Amino acid sequence: MEIFNLCTMCRIRSRIGPLTASGILAFCVTFAAVPAWAQQKGCATGTFPSYLDEQPGKKPPGYTGPVFSLSQNYPQTLPPKAAYPWLKVPVPNGRISDPKAYVMAVKQYVLEGNTDTDFVFQNNKVRPWFHLPWMHASPIGREFIHGLTHEKDSAPGVLDTTNQKNWSGTWAVSGINDRGAYGVGQVWCDPAKPNPLALNPNPNEANFMPDGSAQVKLLFATASITEVPWLKNSLEWRADMNQLSNPLTMCAPATNACPGQMTCNLGVCFAARKISSARLLQMDIAVRDDRISGTGWAFGTFAYNVNAPGVTVWDRMIPIGLQWGLDPGITAEMVKQRGSGLIRESWINQAADPLKPNGIFAGGNHLGYAGRLNGPADDPASACMSCHLNAGLIPPIAPGIVPGALPIVPAAAPGPMTTERMLTWFLNIPAGVAANSELTSSLDYSLQLTLGIQRFYTSQATTDAQRKTLHMVTRGSEVFQKK
Repeated sequence: MEIFNLCTMCRIRSRIGPLTASGILAFCVTFAAVPAWAQQKGCATGTFPSYLDEQPGKKPPGYTGPVFSLSQNYPQTLPPKAAYPWLKVPVPNGRISDPKAYVMAVKQYVLEGNTDTDFVFQNNKVRPWFHLPWMHASPIGREFIHGLTHEKDSAPGVLDTTNQKNWSGTWAVSGINDRGAYGVGQVWCDPAKPNPLALNPNPNEANFMPDGSAQVKLLFATASITEVPWLKNSLEWRADMNQLSNPLTMCAPATNACPGQMTCNLGVCFAARKISSARLLQMDIAVRDDRISGTGWAFGTFAYNVNAPGVTVWDRMIPIGLQWGLDPGITAEMVKQRGSGLIRESWINQAADPLKPNGIFAGGNHLGYAGRLNGPADDPASACMSCHLNAGLIPPIAPGIVPGALPIVPAAAPGPMTTERMLTWFLNIPAGVAANSELTSSLDYSLQLTLGIQRFYTSQATTDAQRKTLHMVTRGSEVFQKK
């Protein structure tokens, strides 16, 4: 059935199933009890754990190397806009005029000061960067060396169709600039009571991040150079990561059923954590830009390749492309019949196009559904923005139950998947507007905010009934959905 989202007044077809208007209204009122319309003052800072603080996240005896520390002194007043380099690229009529120049300008911005400190955000001397809280919790939470979290892993042949014979683990860390961190701090002003409606304190606007917010995410692969030769000479980090079981053991994500102390991550069982190596595979960026029509966001993806020109690792991080919309209504069959020109809101770098026989990633299809932008570590049935547009919370089915979230890829959704239903993952949702009628609030394309709030409430649960969630992991995010 179709229902109104009573918090945002956004009417969009329900994807999952019927909910009552009274249930959604009750959830809205619950969160509205915490005023979101006045800038919150005196917010607590420095109170969130940095990494998984239970076994196996503790430092091993005798360890003397670097230890991850959460950058969490979020601004309590909105920082002024800066002369962001991407603003030099015109956006006439809401469309980015030069996508390559835009994504390269964002790359310059997110790397400045961070490459000098090995992405220890607190030590950046150019501009402040921050982490999002509560990514430490759960068995796949932040490890203690670099703050990496366990994400969607790559099956044999995904990263390299010729050489990859085994699964490759994926681990990532991300950060947000000061403008975005202001919104994060408002949501987490009270560390004991996150308020998802406070992302934007202005009640006359949607619940969006401030214009000028920027995010960066580094993704690392545990695959060997033998299996993924194009990762040779990439940035290599040692981190405390879950190890693949040998022989490989599969599991059911819905039940998280693995033998012994293993952890289920998207259908694959992983053994205990061990300090081991991973190589930089991919870098994602995202920018809030009010000039962009339809979504107000631009998402970009870079991938490392040893054969790319350049002296440094960062030179060899080449853009796969940029996406500022989801080309609603365009199916894979339409593109097959009429050509890739139908996709007009994703720019794909032809020099890195994996679909071309002579492309730098020849032999592997790393684009998304119907040729939309995606990265090597991502789900090819989705796209960068189609996952993130689902950020937000579903009302809990009973008091004390962890609030739910939407499946971020169609394959994770229960029930039959018609083409019409699948295309609801490919809509141009404006910044700060809930993507679906099940959501009582948008968290403006931020899956880490969504996940962090869910993990917080999961940690507060005291009974099995309160923990009753369906555990899925898709495209690097843990998604909880009511049974």
